[in-house]
Parts: sequence; structure tokens; C-alpha cells
Amino acid sequence: MAKTLHKGLPAGTLYDRSGRWWWNVRLPGEDRRKGRPLKAAGAKYATKDKSTAIEVAQQMWAAALFQAERSSGVVRNIADLTTDYMVYAREYYRASREAQSIQYAITVLADMYPQMAPEDFGAPQLKAVQTHLVKKGLARTTVNRYVSAIRRMFKWAVVEGHVPASVAYGLACLPNLKRGRSKAPEPRQVVPVEQADFEAILPHMPPVVRDMAQVQALTGMRSTEVCNMRPADVDRSEDVWVYRPKQHKEAFRGHVREVALGPRCQAILTKYMDRGDNESLFSPTENMAAVFAERHANRKTPLSCGNKPGSHLKDDPKTQPGDRYDKDTYGRAVARACNAARRAAKTKDEPIPQRFTPHQLRHSFGTLVRDRFGLDEAAAVLGHADVSMTQHYAKLRREKAVEVAKQIG
Repeated sequence: MAKTLHKGLPAGTLYDRSGRWWWNVRLPGEDRRKGRPLKAAGAKYATKDKSTAIEVAQQMWAAALFQAERSSGVVRNIADLTTDYMVYAREYYRASREAQSIQYAITVLADMYPQMAPEDFGAPQLKAVQTHLVKKGLARTTVNRYVSAIRRMFKWAVVEGHVPASVAYGLACLPNLKRGRSKAPEPRQVVPVEQADFEAILPHMPPVVRDMAQVQALTGMRSTEVCNMRPADVDRSEDVWVYRPKQHKEAFRGHVREVALGPRCQAILTKYMDRGDNESLFSPTENMAAVFAERHANRKTPLSCGNKPGSHLKDDPKTQPGDRYDKDTYGRAVARACNAARRAAKTKDEPIPQRFTPHQLRHSFGTLVRDRFGLDEAAAVLGHADVSMTQHYAKLRREKAVEVAKQIG
């Protein structure tokens, strides 16, 4: 039984057992080490391939780190600390995506120092994490955000009594990366989407995603706000509809988000208003049905030949479309449309449209409103507001947003 340590694993020992790979490790949440077979998804026995074994081990570690409940409340190492902190973070940041960002940051930390006692973690180790993130090619602002997440975890640990206050103070001594003074690249500047590119890519989007992109382009909403639209959140009592998201980025600060929907938006959204008040307007399931219907309408093969509608579908597919889009699935759908439009342009020897992300549509709308109406109007429609002045300017901002919607949206 040959045992080997491997740098690709966060902890434990990888070993060959009768030609198959096993892993001896104490996973986060467990009290002792034990050997376990490294089986690929769907496999009955442990794998014979070392690279596959390492990949399976990493997946097992990540699953235990953020999903398993620890049997003991004693924090013995950083792996235990990160497991407990993610339980807290998921609850505290439940209305935002911050928990996902935190999970990535502390996964890197747990991979580098899984067995280290939390009280032994200091500025030199945090600097090593910072350097590791820079070497991975992350932007300077992203590195700073992840390092800040680790600092917040240790502040939480001080409050919970897991580490002395001196640990959090020591981590605060490590400065953030400054512009032009580190090897980390600067984040790419978000640029507006050219109207010609937007119009060239729209025909390549599936029907529901196309409507989502058009609504976002006409309102400047955040992607999550578009994905979360429901009939219950749209006030249709006046000429200009008003959408009030149930959850939004600034809700925890007491901000009220109101999105004015003008005639062009209403024309797009009307066909989605015939569902339950709490159902999502934009459904991936409906989108797939629309895609298949469109393909069937454009079918060139006679119905007497080839596949019949639905005959080629699996009875029990592993993945199925959900009842609503999220930021990621919406973004991937737009990316696929961009790639399809670029391929089509190459075959027709036409100008190749530039790729864009949904967030760029928000940026384009904000730029347009700022240029045509002014900064106050742009702040009103994009939902930017000073916390202390929210109530004072609420009526003024809505009036400005409604006026913009009448002319643009």
C-alpha cells in the first residue's frame, strides 16, 4: 500500500490500494481521519486514474467544507472555522450573492492552510493568500474583495470567541493592493453596448431571453432585478407601470427600489402578465418550449421523415430547466447568443458584433440617460441614492424616472 502526499490536495494522504486510489483524511466536520475510495460520479469502484482521484478528492473536500454540519462546536483549525463561518454567511447574506464571493475566498484559504490553528493565522499567511490570488490572474479589486472577506471572517471569529482580538488586528495591518503598485491587473472597464451590436445579436437570442435583454436595455435594471420580476411586483394602475423588486441590492440599507416601465416595456411584458402573482415572469421552461416551437416552425424535413417532435428527448434527463432565471443562467444565455451572432456574421462576411454582458446593458442605459437628461435622472432610474437622503428625494426621483420612462422605456 503505497502512500503519497500530493500538493493538489488540501489535506490528508492519497494512496494506492490494489491499483485503485483512496484518500485518508479528516474532512471538515469530522472528528477523525479515515480512508475513503475516490469514486468518479456514477462509478461503482475507486478510480485507477490519479488525476481523476485528485479531482474527486477536491470535490469531496469542498462539499464537506460548505455543506456538512459539524458534530462538534469546537474550532480546531481553519477548515472548521471556514465551515462554521459559511453557515453564518449564508444566513446573514441570504438576500444577496455576497455569500458566493465569500465562499470562493475562504475556499482558497482553507485549501492553503486547512490544518492550521486559527490563532496562528497572521498577516504573513494572509499576504501569501493575497499573492496566490494575484498569481491566479484575478483583478486587483477582486483580490482586495476576497482578502477583505477573509478579514471579516476573523472579525466574526473574535466575536464568537474562536480567536483573540490580536489576530484580527494583525490581519488589518496588511494593506490592500494599490493601483499601479502591484502585479495584479486592473479590472476591465465596463463600456456601453453599441446599438448596432445589440440589434445584431438580438435575433440569435431565444425568445424569453430576448425579451429580458430588451427590458433591461430600456430600464437599466440590474440582471437580478430582471430575473426576479413577478406580476405581484408590478403596479399597473397608472400610464407608466412601476416595478418594485421584493429583493434588491440596497434593500438592507432601507432603500426603496422603483423601476418605471414605459410603453415599450409594457408592450413586451404584457404577454407575461397572465400567470400567478408570485410566479416568475421569465421562465427557462417556457423559453425551452418556445425554442422547440420555433425550431419546429422552421423545420425543413417533412414530418413523415426524421424525428417527430419530442421523440428525441430523454425520459429522465439529469438536468431540467427551472422556473426562473438567475444572474448566471441569464448571463450564459446572452453569451451563447453573442457567440452565435459572431459565427453567423463570419459566414456571411458581415461586420462581427462585439460580445457584451447583461451588466453592460445597464451601463449603456445609464450613459444614455445621463447624456440626455442629467446626473439626477440617471441616479433616479439606476436606483443610486444616498442612504440619508432616500426619503427626502424619493418623490423627486420617481417623478424623474417616470419622465424618462415615457420618453425612452
